[in-house]
Amino acid sequence: APETRSLIALIDEPEASLHRAAEAHMAAALQTFSPDPLAHLVVATHSPHLLDHREAHVLQAQDGAFREVSGEDVGDLSHLGLHPSDLLNRTRVFVVVEGHHEEVILTALFGDRLRAARAVILPVGGAKHLSAVTDSRVLFDFTGAHVVAVVDSQRSDVLRQAWDDALAAKTAHGIDDAVTIVIDRIKNASRTDEAGFISSWLISGLRKGIDGRLTPLGLSRGDVLEYLPVSSFVPGATSWDELRETHRLGREQRPEKTPKDFKTWFARQGGIVLDDDTILAAVAALPAVPAELEELMSAVATIAAS
Repeated sequence: APETRSLIALIDEPEASLHRAAEAHMAAALQTFSPDPLAHLVVATHSPHLLDHREAHVLQAQDGAFREVSGEDVGDLSHLGLHPSDLLNRTRVFVVVEGHHEEVILTALFGDRLRAARAVILPVGGAKHLSAVTDSRVLFDFTGAHVVAVVDSQRSDVLRQAWDDALAAKTAHGIDDAVTIVIDRIKNASRTDEAGFISSWLISGLRKGIDGRLTPLGLSRGDVLEYLPVSSFVPGATSWDELRETHRLGREQRPEKTPKDFKTWFARQGGIVLDDDTILAAVAALPAVPAELEELMSAVATIAAS
């Protein structure tokens, strides 16, 4: 008679003491069981090779209970540039930034300190996409990490004080009072696109009950590149403010031929390719870490340690 009994194998951390290369071979060997409908593996693991396998059913143990990372959750992770194995990296802080340039610059300046703080930079492709962060079930249901959002054209001290006051108002009077503070002190006070996006993000956090895990931070310059030496991009240029003024006058006098976006105009003016190598060379030319970027890193480290 054909064998009809199921095989259930319980394996505890098969990656223990293995070199990364050997771990990959181990994972490949275990995955050969997956096509067999009568073979079931239950594996306690931190191995990315197993956790990221497309046919794995991932459960996270938390507070004495198990939570499944569903297919929907995995799609959510992919949207945020994460993988199932990232849930077990014990990340303390996700630093949400607008784009790739912020990621390149902050990693170049603070890579070791970010790793020590267990902070991961998460670019979302512009402040308008911040809503995807508070909508992420997996980020808030399956990790205990704090989420910091960094936006341009905003002062960090103003954002943080307004948010502290909003959280205090929520405790004392309720969500509606907290929302009013966010609107009055952040959105209406600045009236920039970034202020609108960060306000919507914070209000969403208040309404979803995850506000205690959110912190807004700002960089006062209009773009993170403006913390790097301007001469690294435009030889002979003396200041970013001078370039900004030239762009403003161009928009005023010849709006049809002057791109609205400063970075687009700036790149076209000098025929600049804003690739990683160019940006890293500009980072290397810095005489010292810009004060605002140092303050940003210090704030992240403090949040990670709390």
